[in-house]
Amino acid sequence: PFVPASTFTLDAELNSADGRYGGALSGSMDLTSLVPLAAEMPNLSLSGYFRISSGVSLNLNMSDLLSPLSSGRKTWNYYYEPGFHVTVTTQISL
Repeated sequence: PFVPASTFTLDAELNSADGRYGGALSGSMDLTSLVPLAAEMPNLSLSGYFRISSGVSLNLNMSDLLSPLSSGRKTWNYYYEPGFHVTVTTQISL
């Protein structure tokens, strides 16, 4: 598979003081092109959680938020990355 020469990555996380809710934003961009404005669109992801009780929490994960605005991401020849997707889960701890 294609491995970029360099990648710029940025991560941010926010959680409430009591741990009831929180979220994270992460982004990365491959810096393989030396031509200005020819770089690939960044890959942004967003996640969050809300704790309903001490043992139950709802989780939301969204990956590659900007993918619908592009014509798809090629990683190597004709192989594509998964693209935009959303996952909602419930976590139960006993």
